Amino acid sequence: MSEARIIGDRQTDAMLKNDLESAIEVYSDDAVVVTPDGLFKGKEQIREFMRGWFEPFSNIRANIQSKFEAGAKAMDEWIFKMKNTADIKMSDGTLIPATGKEVEVHGADVYEVHDGHITEHHIYYDPKELPKQLGGMPA
Repeated sequence: MSEARIIGDRQTDAMLKNDLESAIEVYSDDAVVVTPDGLFKGKEQIREFMRGWFEPFSNIRANIQSKFEAGAKAMDEWIFKMKNTADIKMSDGTLIPATGKEVEVHGADVYEVHDGHITEHHIYYDPKELPKQLGGMPA
């Protein structure tokens, strides 16, 4: 198992435990996270982005569809299921009130790892999928 796979799995495990600090500690200080919602540079920006997933959701579960690794990169294709238990602030500033609904998000992570830390992380998902499930936008 490659270092990228081990570190990527550690980050996923922290997400599933809703452990923000453990999820952040696997990033290098100058790491970059690229998402449909924007580019986040450094641990503080990454922490704020992830807080947007940790705080409004509970009972986070993942069904990992596939895993790949090659050199310094690892990739996961996944379906995350979770319960919306607090308000969600969308990247455009829109606030979606907590619904208590179970939702699922389909996506993928691509991690690049060097010296035991994630240096670049691309997260792919449809940013319209979640608001539709919560009733925040038309289907």
